[in-house]
Amino acid sequence: MSSARLSAPFPLRAATLVEQDAADAVAERLDQAADRGMDETTVAYAVPPGRLDMGQAMQADAQEFLGLPRTATPFRRRHRRILRRPAQRVGIAIDHSPSMYEVLDSAVSAAWVVETAAARARQARSTVAVAAFDSTAQLLEQGSTTHVPVVPPTEPGGGNHSSALSEALMVLREQLAMDQFPDDSRLIVVISDSVLADSQTVASTINDLHADGVRVLWISIDEDVPEYLPAGVAAITATEQTLIEALPDAVTQALAAAEDLEGFQ
Repeated sequence: MSSARLSAPFPLRAATLVEQDAADAVAERLDQAADRGMDETTVAYAVPPGRLDMGQAMQADAQEFLGLPRTATPFRRRHRRILRRPAQRVGIAIDHSPSMYEVLDSAVSAAWVVETAAARARQARSTVAVAAFDSTAQLLEQGSTTHVPVVPPTEPGGGNHSSALSEALMVLREQLAMDQFPDDSRLIVVISDSVLADSQTVASTINDLHADGVRVLWISIDEDVPEYLPAGVAAITATEQTLIEALPDAVTQALAAAEDLEGFQ
């Protein structure tokens, strides 16, 4: 059982027009990713309603005239079924260490866009949870669909900074009940400058997630993709300026490719 706690509510600010528009656009993309079209089948029936098949109708008349058991099925009905992708469970782990000071607001903003988009989506069954990690991990309480949390930066000082990513990954896994829904699309995104205190433990935790079918996406801030990441981790780089687009883009692309893991990886 994880020891992480839900953070105290942070102050809120009104979402900007850019953030609101981004959330609407991502909600639409989540719906598109969830929509796989319509499955249509035609079933034959002996009685109406339905579209008349003249050949079967003549056979039915002949059987009736001859006093034979009626086996003809002169009526056709179409059955339509909407096809949906599996539900989507997305965790976002944000590096809250002092080295992320300049990027923290952008990371929280980008996470808010994804979380709000999930709430606004009409077809997609998306659940999003956000956690922050430094020397400890904690879940971040969502502000609202109109207001963004203002998360204060971590002050430099003693302590083993960026040491709790593995804990954050497990917190998100538990919060989103990923083990209980193995057929859902399950994704955890890490936003970090990739300077971690215990990279070997992180790599081991990611391998455990992969073994259980949970994919991990890594967004490295202003740094090259770290070499300690296990094979199969999708990784990109981003900056403070590009993060608000990079995170939603990466999440929606990953979810759209949920049934093509080879293409995603």
